[in-house]
Amino acid sequence: MLKRIKSGLFTLLLLLSIFINFSAGNGHCESQILVFIQPSVISVAPGESFTIEVRVSNVRNLYSWFFNLSWDPSILSVVEIEEGPFLSGEGAQKTFFQPKIYDDKGYAAVWCTMLGEPSTSAVSGSGVLARVSMNVKSEGISSLSLVKTELRTYELDQIPHTSKDGYFQYPMPQTFIHPNYTEDPSLVQNKTFKVSVNVSLVVDLYSWFFNLSWDPSILSVVEIEEGPFLSGEGAQKTSFYSGFDNERGLLYANCTIMSSEEGVTGSGTLATILFKVKDIGYTKIELTEVMLYASNGQVIVSSSRSAYFTNIVHDIKVSSIDLTDSEVTVGGLAVINVTIENRGNVGETFYVALWANDTLIGYLTIEDLPPYGSKTVTFEWPISGVNPGSYIISAEADYLTLEKNTDDNVYSGPILNVQRGLPVTAIIYALVIAAVIVLVIFVIRRRKQESKLQN
Repeated sequence: MLKRIKSGLFTLLLLLSIFINFSAGNGHCESQILVFIQPSVISVAPGESFTIEVRVSNVRNLYSWFFNLSWDPSILSVVEIEEGPFLSGEGAQKTFFQPKIYDDKGYAAVWCTMLGEPSTSAVSGSGVLARVSMNVKSEGISSLSLVKTELRTYELDQIPHTSKDGYFQYPMPQTFIHPNYTEDPSLVQNKTFKVSVNVSLVVDLYSWFFNLSWDPSILSVVEIEEGPFLSGEGAQKTSFYSGFDNERGLLYANCTIMSSEEGVTGSGTLATILFKVKDIGYTKIELTEVMLYASNGQVIVSSSRSAYFTNIVHDIKVSSIDLTDSEVTVGGLAVINVTIENRGNVGETFYVALWANDTLIGYLTIEDLPPYGSKTVTFEWPISGVNPGSYIISAEADYLTLEKNTDDNVYSGPILNVQRGLPVTAIIYALVIAAVIVLVIFVIRRRKQESKLQN
């Protein structure tokens, strides 16, 4: 019966956290005095260091303080504990600060009091009591527990307060979508595919919630099912709720253990989602507002990773280069035809550049080449200032975003031979000589004809 009540409360709290926004301005309450660790969650790789602050908030008339801090010595070690500026007023008041570190036992006792200051010097407000520098020895999970805390006035009266622990974990739990990238051009309209929402490296998971969003013009949700992780493959009863709005591209799901006092530890699948493809396109499948709860009701801090879907194929191919003439003289004009194909399933706009060896001849923009279409463009290359020789003509199409097959974007084709032309003066001399020869031949033939007539 108690298990059902606890699980029901978890579910109720989840629903309240989802659908109700609390406003602090709607009422008045006494500010709570709290001793806490900041940041409350730390994730740093082995071999690195970090610093936490032990802070107090909303205290009044504080004259001395004390805390015990504990950690797992197989995972963390304390390098140094320094006094914070709160009690001393940034050095304006004299204090006595004494930290005792028992690093091999994972324990520290830290005490600080004003020294010789009047009662009117007691401080109020919020600030840093101490800073603790730590090294990470190995991966794992360690609590950073404020085992005992004391706040006292000048008269040594205890100041009622609460405390809040922190914890260290590396690597951090992560909620993520698998696969994180779906690229499949065969997933056309009305085809379906599945993704799963997974969690990794979580400890004592008792309840979870997440939202999911996507582009509703590209995808729609067919169904969502509970994954086996929280239920232990059906070994324990869970309460699973979900819903989706395909017009807006939104989905929510939450699940809570109903038959146990303890959560589950490890990695596994929280839910699976079946999508149907509506159109060709690209969309982010975004995981948002992820909430993980332990069996004691505390939030399990985690990171999240979204996913992406596309059935778009970007693939441009330069398929051929044709020369109208493989030999051109200096001063002439080379005419070159380049054929380009769009082997993708969406229209593309891109440029094509033409080269002769390492010399750029020019480039042209191809606009809105339709899917599976082709186009031939013509380049004209005036052969001026070009040395005679053989030139390999090549064309290169622009590399498109997310284009995978780029090998065929470049085509190295025929050889254009550029020949040296005759100088203008040589051409004139040749024409003059040819004219003289023609004239001489004409005169000789004329005289022969006249000689025959005379005989």
